[in-house]
Order: sequence, then structure tokens, then C-alpha cells
Amino acid sequence: MTLYPFQLEGVNFISNAINQNGAAFLGDEPGLGKSPQSIIYANQNNFKTLIFCPSYLKYNWVSEITKFTGKSSLVLDSSKPPETLSELDPYQFIIANYEISYNPKIYPFIYHTNFDLVIADESQYLKNHKTKRTQHTVAIVKKNPRKLFLTGTPVKSNPEEFYIQLHALRPDIFNDFGSYAQYCQKNASFESLHRLIKPFYLRRLKENVLPELPKLQKYVIPLQMSTTENTKYNSIFNVINKGNGEILTAIIRAKQFLADIKLNYVFSMIDNLIQQDQKVVVFSQHVNTLNYISTNYKNICAQHYGNLTPEERQLNVSAFQNNPNIKLLVANTMTAVGYTATVSSNAIFVDLPWTPADLKQATDRLHRIGQNSSVQIHIPLYMNSIDMSIYNLLEEKDIIVKKITNLKEYTDVKIQSRLISELRLKIA
Repeated sequence: MTLYPFQLEGVNFISNAINQNGAAFLGDEPGLGKSPQSIIYANQNNFKTLIFCPSYLKYNWVSEITKFTGKSSLVLDSSKPPETLSELDPYQFIIANYEISYNPKIYPFIYHTNFDLVIADESQYLKNHKTKRTQHTVAIVKKNPRKLFLTGTPVKSNPEEFYIQLHALRPDIFNDFGSYAQYCQKNASFESLHRLIKPFYLRRLKENVLPELPKLQKYVIPLQMSTTENTKYNSIFNVINKGNGEILTAIIRAKQFLADIKLNYVFSMIDNLIQQDQKVVVFSQHVNTLNYISTNYKNICAQHYGNLTPEERQLNVSAFQNNPNIKLLVANTMTAVGYTATVSSNAIFVDLPWTPADLKQATDRLHRIGQNSSVQIHIPLYMNSIDMSIYNLLEEKDIIVKKITNLKEYTDVKIQSRLISELRLKIA
């Protein structure tokens, strides 16, 4: 497989950064092929490589390694732990989900194997230093001579999430939170942080390195509730004078209610696109909603949510990509990472996630290398509801997250807190 010129530059950057500092952080925007760049780097140097990733991405890594190297890899499974260290010897690439890092039956094998390189994919999974996942993974990362972190969304909500990743890679620079906290102040400039991490942090945007990639277009579709629906919707917020926890619960219930009542409209959108011989990806955060859509289109639908194993999810995505009879992919916005759905140029969001990072990760399943058509993002929203409030806050927060990720300046927007404040003001 041939890499794009910018990907070859990425491989060179990784090599130079690790040679100089023992660490590299590839923060390319989702859809630009971070895993191939890291695989090529590891393979060029014949490094024995440990790859940490979310569980649902393990078999995506198997596929990518085979595609770019022709080699097989070993996926560590907690139900079938190795019995001896020698079982890891034949494999250059060992793949483990983050939770395995603290599995007592497997952790010793990982810890006592001499890896040349450790890769942490979707490294934002390490954002909370209090979790076992972070503590054990970081311990393994620190003991190995070469570290490479990969994520297109190093910050999903708050800039503090960046710290533990930088600390794991370069504890000599970020030895405690205080060494980073100065960059997290309200309205802080990230220019000095950028200068500090530039030798080992690289981020490219699609618009800069793939100008030929078809454009992404977002369409907000305004909907109006019926009188009956509006009455039921308003009744959900009878708790408005209660505590913040009860109000947040009401907001979640309202999101589910709005998703439910817009399904007939979503079905008409799906039917219209399929009649035009288009494939469609439909996203939602609500399992009940996803189940309802899957059932309605069961003969032409592939799933990427729920209790499916990583292998099953990978097979379902492959079916969507390659089987002309599978017209619909139904996916959870919360796990929309690491797979490709470029056979479709249409996505429908039944409801919106809480962070712009999750929204972007989902759209980037379609808008990425391999996409030949302009991608249409359809977002049906009920006017004068939290649908529109969440959308507007996501747009506002997206600007801020881009500033953090691209290391400019920072002012926080807390979406759930703002929603609660807005609801209180409306009835004051």
C-alpha cells in the first residue's frame, strides 16, 4: 500500500521525534490515517510493538497491519491469557485493549516483555489519572524506550485531559500537573505550550493536506412538534425547580423523547436516500433508538453498537462497505471511532452527542481518505427545544476545542451546565 506524501512526512516526523526524545504524539485530524503511519514506522525498524487501543478497534488494527505489512498479529484476549512469555515471541505486533493492562492474568506478560515500541491509540482514553486503565497503561508506557500516542481528539471537553497524555510521553517536561496548569487558565494562550511540545507533537488538518478531499456539508433540518408532542415534552421539565441532578435527568429524558418522535421523519429520509441507490449511516446515542431503526431495516442493515464483539463489529462494517445489499449502517455516536464507512456519503444524526469531538469522530467515519463524494450530514432538530440548544452549544464549544487542540487559546464551555442554566432562566 502506498502512503500519501503527508503520511510519509508523518512517518519521518515520528522517527525523528522518537530518536531525539523517545516519544512522539501524532495528533492528525481523524480520517488522515494515523495507524498506517505508525505501522510503517514500526515495520521499517522491525520494532516489536505493543499497541493499546479501545477493545472495538483491536481487529481494525489486525486488518491494517496485514494490509500494510502482510504480517499477522497477536490479539491478547482476557478469556485466553498466554501461559508463557514465549507465546508472544513469534509476533512483531501485539494488540491489547486498555482494560487488559490491569488484568492480573495478562499484565505480567505485557510488563515483562521487552517491547521496542509502545503505541497508545485513541490516547484520550488515558485522560483520567485515577483509573486503573490509565495507571497501568502509563506504567507500561514509561518503562519502554519508545512511545507513540495517536489521537485526532486529544481533548474532548477540557484542556486538562491533555495533561496525562503529555505526562506519560514526556514526564521530564510535565512532571506534575502544576507544570501544565499554567496553560489551562481562562483565556490562556497556547503559543508557549505549542513551542514546548512542537519537537514531538504533530497535527495536520484535512483542509491543509488533502485539499482534494470532497467537502463536508452540514444541513440542519428544522422540525416542529405537534401540540400533543409539545405538551408531553414540556411535562418532562416539571422538575425544573428541583436540583441540578434531577434537571439533568430530565434533559436526558427529553433528548430520548425528541429522538423517538422524529423517527418517522428519519425513516422517510432513509427511504428517500435508499431509493436513490445511496447508502446511509445513522447515528444515535440511544440504544432503544438504534434497536428500533435496526429492526425496521433488519434485512438491509448492519450494526455497530450494543453487545457485539469487536470481530462482529468489524465484519458488519466490512459488509456495509462491500455488500451492495447492505444499505444502512446503524451506529452509536459514542463508539464512532476507528472504522471506515466511505461507501456512504450521507449521515443522519437522530440526536446529538454532548461533545463536538464525538460529533466529529462520527462524521469522520465518512469524511476521510477514500471518500470520493461530497459528504452530506443531515441533522433534524426540533425548534424551540433542547435539540437546538445543544446544537448551538456544540457549535460554540467546537470553536474552543479547535483552539485547544491546535494550541491557540482557551475559554471553556460546559454544555450540560449551560443547558441547566438556560432552562432555569426560561421559567424564572
